[in-house]
Amino acid sequence: MRAKYLCNTFKKSLSGMLLYLFITLSLSAQLPKEFNEEVTVITSDKLVYDFKNKFALFEGNVVVEDISFRLTSDKLHVIFNEAGDVKFIKATGQVYIQQDEKNARSEQATYDLVSGEIVLTGEPQLQRGRNLLFAELIKFWRDGERLESEGKSRLIVFPDEDGAGAGSLLGN
Repeated sequence: MRAKYLCNTFKKSLSGMLLYLFITLSLSAQLPKEFNEEVTVITSDKLVYDFKNKFALFEGNVVVEDISFRLTSDKLHVIFNEAGDVKFIKATGQVYIQQDEKNARSEQATYDLVSGEIVLTGEPQLQRGRNLLFAELIKFWRDGERLESEGKSRLIVFPDEDGAGAGSLLGN
């Protein structure tokens, strides 16, 4: 009897989670603006969601939008923790990230939500205003306080608009 109860509970929670995912993905763009500020919306041509293995794979014309950034790519692999929260994201193929005044391009990007670390590989570049960074690998943190590059790195820094000195790549 207990096994039947657990199975029914699992089916209800899976159905609820899939319904929530469907509502979030398909209807959140239609919510009033005050609700959209707290919602992350992911769109793609195809979605594979594996509840048992705790991952989702978005393929084709992937767009991720939330209040603080926008990401586009060919594929997006999302890994969830035991509680069902996103813990790690990997974007591949023509990755483009916009955050505040920063723009980044690469062939692959990973994002660790726990540390806030974003790693760009595959001819990555990071731009803020006219300032540019090219390297084999670029790491930056979502809070904008830190930046690292590895391999052959090239930084191009232009004077501020008022000509008073060098501009900043991170802007902080």
